[in-house]
Amino acid sequence: MDLNNLTKIQQSALKEIGNIGAGNAASALSQMIGRKIEMTVPDIMLISTENIAETIKGNEVGLGIYTKVLGDINGKILMFFLKEHALQLIDIVMGREVGTSQIIAGIEESAIMEVGNILASSYLSAIGEFTKLRLMPSIPNLALGTISETVIFVSKQFQEALGNALWIETEFLDSPNRLSGNFYLLPDDKALQIILGALNL
Repeated sequence: MDLNNLTKIQQSALKEIGNIGAGNAASALSQMIGRKIEMTVPDIMLISTENIAETIKGNEVGLGIYTKVLGDINGKILMFFLKEHALQLIDIVMGREVGTSQIIAGIEESAIMEVGNILASSYLSAIGEFTKLRLMPSIPNLALGTISETVIFVSKQFQEALGNALWIETEFLDSPNRLSGNFYLLPDDKALQIILGALNL
């Protein structure tokens, strides 16, 4: 399905799902760490994976968390944080002073993968609430590199080209810390049609 052919109503519905997913994720993360975390969604866009690199300013190394969508549709999820923000998020989740973590290994990997699992589950839950589809993420995996390198790596891991993406820019606020990440839902063509059909759009 060509994203350029989506109607404004269809695009608005997908964007609303993204906003609700962010709210779900914020609640889940707050419960996990025992204090309030707020999440906002400054921008949501439907893009081609060829343009994903344009959503990240510069060509900095970051951490990608990727997973497969299981259930009633086929798709992938990729979450990408610049390394500095990934380390900050790990410190917040682990109750450390921000700036403590310097590497992503061992317990830090486990912490950021749990964040990835919460985010993926929250967004898929939001889609499920709207569509009544049964969706869940597989166990997440990590990839380190630029966003372009990460997309290429993930494509190879899944042994298929990644096509369209619902890009959800996400900001985390744990006062006084503010950091950002990027969430990409990568449904195959049939999956996007199923989602829109379930929305009666």
